[in-house]
Amino acid sequence: MRYAEPIVSGISVEVLDAPPFKYVVNAVKDGHKLRLEWGTVEFWADTIQYLKPDEPFAETIKNALNFGAKFSPLAAFAMFRLLTDTQKKAVLDLVQTLH
Repeated sequence: MRYAEPIVSGISVEVLDAPPFKYVVNAVKDGHKLRLEWGTVEFWADTIQYLKPDEPFAETIKNALNFGAKFSPLAAFAMFRLLTDTQKKAVLDLVQTLH
């Protein structure tokens, strides 16, 4: 019985030439609505891994929270205490964009 097989793969690394906030703003469809003061440098940098390019920022937030097609504010707040600081900020930002 074999437990492992050799594989050949590769990784790619993209070096960002812009501050994290600027990168996020330029990547999402409604980036012009985003405000730098809504998050720290760490928040914007952490958000990059969840980006949904060319889609509204709300889709990036849903991706960060692992939400499906429908967003439920009640479900988000029910699990709020289990979220990371970045995820908590994302929930609050998403709720703000829905209003």
